[in-house]
This record gives sequence, C-alpha cells and structure tokens, in this order.
Amino acid sequence: MDDSHLLPPNHLNATNSRLLSAARADDPDSWRELTGIYSPVVRFWITRAGIRSKSDVADILQDVFIAVANNLRTFQREQGIAKFRAWLKAVTQSKINDHFRGKGKHPDAVGGSAAAFQLGNLPAKQSEEESDGAAENEWEQPEKTILTQAALASLRSEFRENTWKAFWRTAVDGCNATEVADELGVSSASVRKAKSRVLQRLREVLAELGLE
Repeated sequence: MDDSHLLPPNHLNATNSRLLSAARADDPDSWRELTGIYSPVVRFWITRAGIRSKSDVADILQDVFIAVANNLRTFQREQGIAKFRAWLKAVTQSKINDHFRGKGKHPDAVGGSAAAFQLGNLPAKQSEEESDGAAENEWEQPEKTILTQAALASLRSEFRENTWKAFWRTAVDGCNATEVADELGVSSASVRKAKSRVLQRLREVLAELGLE
C-alpha cells in the first residue's frame, strides 16, 4: 500500500537526530538500534488493537518498519508538526487498519487520536507548540516503560559482565554496594563506579528518545 498519505516524521526533539539521520542513510547498526528500541512498543500498539495472532502481529510489525524505511528519507528537519513517535504510531495504526480491512473488520485505535497525524486530518492552523503538546499527551506511561526496558536491553552488550551485574544488583535489585562487591570479588568503589557508568549511558539513550 502507498504510505505517502502519512505525514513523515519531522521533529527531532523526541528522537535523536544522530540516530534518525544514520538510519536514513541506511546505516545497519543505527537501523538495528532504531528497530530494536521501537519494535516492543509497536508490538504493544498492535496487540492493544485486539490482534492476538503471533503471525499477524509479526506481519504487521514488519509492514510498519518497511513503511518507516521507505518514508524516513522524506524526513523534514525544519517543520515541527509531529514527533517521530507520534508519526510511528500513525504508521502503525494505518497498518492495523489495512489488516482489519483485509478481514472485513474494524480495528480498535492504538491509543489516542493517531488519525490526527495523517496529513488530511491536520488542522489548517496549529502552532508547533500546540502540536508538540498534543503529541506528548498521546504518549502514555506504559509506552514509556516499554521503551525504557528496550533501551536497557540495547545497552547490555556495551558493558562487561561484572559491570552489568554490579549495575543490575544495585540499581534494579536494590542491593547495597558492599554486598554486591562481596559477590563479585571487587571493591565497593568499583561497584559504585560501574553503576554510575551504566546509569550515565542509560540517561544518554533515554535523552535520545525524549524520555529524560
């Protein structure tokens, strides 16, 4: 299906320009990072629309990212109409609509008014600030949680095993540095340093996603 009716992503506040620019340039690592982080939340939108078949979910997920790949080069930096995440939600809703249309059914919305981000439904006059605010209101807490979890998963390979364990045992499991130091056979200072390193990197990734 032609996806040209969907508004391309054109605002960089929510998703880092480096990641999107590299993905637009067909950089394999950046594309894997983009899809790795956003696939869980797209899957969440699909299943929330009432689609339970694993094969249907997988097919729609693939269609969504094919559409993103085909349209990402039309990204406009200057105009601030819709953030990347809102555009991604609109693309997902479009593919969900296609799925149900093929079955002669009507889909549930993926949340909020995703159709408002289709070009034909945009208000004639809307300031960038108003549009950004509307897009942010559509961004719900479960989706933020999913992206944060995906961001954590994407960071795992960047750190050595002991560094990650020190972070996880202190930041996630709530253990104190002395206890974890004994477990890992390192100093408490090393545990605190490891935790700080991972948290700093996590903040960077979350900032790229507009979640900080």
